[in-house]
Parts: sequence; C-alpha cells; structure tokens
Amino acid sequence: LARAVTRQESRDTGIRVEVGEKEAAVDVRITVDYGVNLPAVAHAVRNNIILRVESMTGLAVKEVNVSVVDLFFPGEEPAPAPKRVE
Repeated sequence: LARAVTRQESRDTGIRVEVGEKEAAVDVRITVDYGVNLPAVAHAVRNNIILRVESMTGLAVKEVNVSVVDLFFPGEEPAPAPKRVE
C-alpha cells in the first residue's frame, strides 16, 4: 500500500534503541498483514520487547513506540531487500 501511495519502493522498517545507564527506549517500525487487529499486534510487540530487553540487559524499558508503516495484502509479493554487499 505504501508503495502505491508514496511511489517509493518500500517503507523503512526496523528498530531503533536509545540506551542510558539504567533505562532504554525503543522505537519499532513494522509492516503488518491487512485485516489483523492493529492494537493487539502493537500490544504484543510492545510486551515482547519489554520482556526481552529487560531480561537480556537488566535495563528498565521506559517506552516502546510501535509504528505501523505499511500493510501487507494477501497475494502481494514482498519487495526484495536491497543488497548490502556484492
């Protein structure tokens, strides 16, 4: 959908983490399947990130921001990831 509207090849997805001495803040950009319950997906992603980061690092997760940047429709082929090396 984003490609059709913005005429871009793909939307950036990924994770950005800001780490302090005692806390971490996480920004997540995801693509989800069309028709899923977006609040439920965001809630599950948020909870999973908090659990994993706190258990692996011992840092308190201050915030997790989940952004849905694109929708994936059934039958739509995902855009190939750009090659990072040749």
